[in-house]
Amino acid sequence: MRLGKHLRMLTGGLLLAFLVLGSAGAAPAEARTPRARLLDMINNSREEQGLDPVKLNVRLSGDAHHHSRMMVRRDELFDVPNLAALLKPYHWTFGGAAVGCNGNLYRLHRMLLSDYIHRSIILSGEVRRVGIGVVRVDGRSSCGRDTYWATEIFYG
Repeated sequence: MRLGKHLRMLTGGLLLAFLVLGSAGAAPAEARTPRARLLDMINNSREEQGLDPVKLNVRLSGDAHHHSRMMVRRDELFDVPNLAALLKPYHWTFGGAAVGCNGNLYRLHRMLLSDYIHRSIILSGEVRRVGIGVVRVDGRSSCGRDTYWATEIFYG
């Protein structure tokens, strides 16, 4: 009987340790960066179309982030003015960019996909890499209140 009690305590302790350690490694979706969340949305949309996922280019993401900050500063959306120059180091044959803003990242992604030009870039079979820059604006902007401004630069 004494062995049974110790066995139950050991099993309970292991279960508790598993629950604590197991939950520490899993981050909720809200804890993921907006850039990582947008990359997931892009790749989910590509997968739905039978396309390969794109990989994140961190260096190009810095350029995309800079562009998003410029849009926020001007409080207006505008295309990446120097796309060919930004892509030059990557030996690209296909390139394109998408910009937008919205209070919700999912709605921002859906909005970009609803535009024919942006959709053709995001879902191009030639695309292999993407740089993503997201800036969160708290308060009012021309895009509304508490919005995400994003630049996505694709190439392949």
